[in-house]
Parts: sequence; C-alpha cells; structure tokens
Amino acid sequence: MKELHMSLKPGVYDKGGQIVNTKMFIFSHKPIDFVVPDGYSTLLVGTENNKNVLNYSYYDNCGDNISTKNKNYCELTGVYWIWKNISADVVGCCHYRRYFTKANFSISSKYFPHLNDIDHMMEKYDVIVPKPRYYKKSILKSVNIAPNRNDMREIGEAIQKVCPEYLQAYYDFLYNNKTYLYNMCIMKKPLFDNYCKWLFDILFYIEKEHDMSQEDDYRLRLFGFLSERLLTVWINKNIIPEKVKTLRVIKTDESALKNKLHDIKNGYINWVWKMDGKKLYENKN
Repeated sequence: MKELHMSLKPGVYDKGGQIVNTKMFIFSHKPIDFVVPDGYSTLLVGTENNKNVLNYSYYDNCGDNISTKNKNYCELTGVYWIWKNISADVVGCCHYRRYFTKANFSISSKYFPHLNDIDHMMEKYDVIVPKPRYYKKSILKSVNIAPNRNDMREIGEAIQKVCPEYLQAYYDFLYNNKTYLYNMCIMKKPLFDNYCKWLFDILFYIEKEHDMSQEDDYRLRLFGFLSERLLTVWINKNIIPEKVKTLRVIKTDESALKNKLHDIKNGYINWVWKMDGKKLYENKN
C-alpha cells in the first residue's frame, strides 16, 4: 500500500497575500496514455483490487476510503477519498479521458484550465461543472437502463428517509430535462464536503436496500450513475445560478470533430425544448 500523501502544494494564484490551495485530480483505473496537465494529480481508483498501482500521485485505498466498493461506485471511490483525506481551499476532479476545457473545438491539453485559471474562476463562482446535458424528454422519461425508473424511485425513497427537505428539488429535477453528467466538478472544499456528506448518506441508504446480486456488468456501476443525477439536485437546491460556472468537457479518445458534434446535438435539443415551451432551469453560463 502506498503511503498517504497529505502535503499540499499551494495554488499558483496569490490574492492579497493569501495563497489559495487548489487541488485538481484525475481519476483513473488504468495507466493514463495522455499527457497529464501541469499541476493536476493522478488518483488511482479501485486501488484495493487493481494491479495498475505504479506512478500515480495518490491511491484511493489509503486513509478513510471505500476503495473496495469501486466496482459499484466507479469514480465515486475517488470522490469519497478526496472528501475524507484532502485539505484544500478548492478541489476538483476529472477523468483519464474526460477533461474540462476552455476551447470551443480543440481537444489539446493546453486549453485545459490550469490551477490559476481555476483560482480566478472561483473568485466569482462556488461550483464549476460540465455544460449540462439536455434530453429530448424529461429526466424521468429519459432514464432507461442505468439508471432506470425503479432506480429513480429508490432515490426518491432514500431522499424521503435521509433528507426530505430535498424532495421538491428532486421532483423538479425529474420533470426537467437538464443534468450535469460525468461526476466531474470543481468546488470550494466546504461545499464539496457538504455535497459529499449528502450524496453518500443517500447512496449508502440505497446500497442497503438494493439487491446487486442480479445486476449485469453494466448495472453493477449503478451508484456512479445515480450520483450523476444527484449532483444536479444538490446544485439546484443549494447554489444560486449566478454562482454556477459551466465548462465544456471533451473526451481525449475521440476526435475534435466528434466532440464538437456532441456539443451541437446537445445544443439543438436544448433549443427544441425551449421552443416547445417546456420548463427549463435558466442557464446563464
């Protein structure tokens, strides 16, 4: 087991003599074949059951962790590890093949936000998330395999038990068509801690009630899929729109053109939804 790293390098932006500690993590379960952006740290998820244990900055089986749950929680074992083991002013996460970018077309890493870019954005915003995905129908009508409607019912039951004050925000989400995907975010650490406590209280409740023994390989990743929907609920409930910054996300294993086609398709769906006069949360970013 690799020793837990707890020392933090200061962020590169210094305001009023106070250095901002910003940590940006790349989650991966296998060797990363992409040039790691300067200042980002790599975090191996599912370390406890993973043979690819060399050359990572951090490992999710150190300290307080849920590394053994990775087959069901996916990158959330990394989210949990950051919550419990990292002290910083700002924390963020992306994936070995998905990154935030400032570019409108390019997939080059030179356009990924550097730590100083993040620090400047966090002067104005509390949360940075991917540009939202807009579905042709409401979230409730769009869910299919993972999650499916029964999973969404289980989320509602868990919220009713764990945090009933979020029920209305959850229902509003279900009948909207917007969600922030990929379990990627950048937050001020106190907000990140608040989100994680809320998220894992819900997921651990569902885990106790849900029988995973009959799930296929795809649905074994269920809790990772559920959290993608829950992030939007938490943001809608707690963060005013003016404090939410959205950034484009690209996949490094797809061409720049294919990435852009995804953007165009999503933008068209959003336009059609608006023209139909459906309810849509205002997106100012």
